Amino acid sequence: MVLRVGVASKTFTKEDISKVLEEVEKTGFNHLEVLLEGRHSLDNLSGNKDKIFGGPLELSFHEPIRNAKIDTLISDAEKICRFANSVDVSTVTFHPLPASKNKTATWKSLVTLFQSYSRIGEEYGVFVCVENMPRGGFTCQDPGEVRSLLETVASKNFGVALDVGHANTTNVGIPTFISTLKPWIIFVHLHDNHGEGDPHLQLGKGNITFSKVLPLLGEKTLIIEARNLREAEYSLEYLKNYLGVI
Repeated sequence: MVLRVGVASKTFTKEDISKVLEEVEKTGFNHLEVLLEGRHSLDNLSGNKDKIFGGPLELSFHEPIRNAKIDTLISDAEKICRFANSVDVSTVTFHPLPASKNKTATWKSLVTLFQSYSRIGEEYGVFVCVENMPRGGFTCQDPGEVRSLLETVASKNFGVALDVGHANTTNVGIPTFISTLKPWIIFVHLHDNHGEGDPHLQLGKGNITFSKVLPLLGEKTLIIEARNLREAEYSLEYLKNYLGVI
């Protein structure tokens, strides 16, 4: 099985994007998910278009991680999708909302938010993904809730960035996440843990049985989320040598 395998790391945002691209290109990765914060903020990328885009790596964007009002999130999403369109980046991943005690109001806000994201995505020809979240104070921890969101928004350019590590922290098995969401899965975020927290361990260093999980996914783009590039390369070698899926 030959798969597209990308990489993402929050530590990349501390370095110049040109340096990150150069370092990633030397590895066996063919995709980079760019977290739009730190030195990779939208403002910084906008001033370096010619140096960044059009190279051999396929790129996708991940919104900056922060708490903000819905109006701000929607306004920022329009800026991100407009820029993505201008540099031929086809996919942007967004986090859902924090959970609250008022589940009905939170659900309505979540639907409104992703209806807006999807409308903006359609306008700019950009695919929008929602990411499932780890156990804790978030919505979209349950695959049924994620599926309900997808079916309610009902947009052809709205899918899922399935985070296997996040799924492992919930009380729902990873196979259930996959079977429930498979028609909508665009990207798969890979990292390991022991069912608690979100430490982004190298593959094989936690308790996820990737040899059973990966065959359930089919040919999806895999994105290794790592604490740094070196650990990402170890995880890539794990996929190649131990699992033989690349």
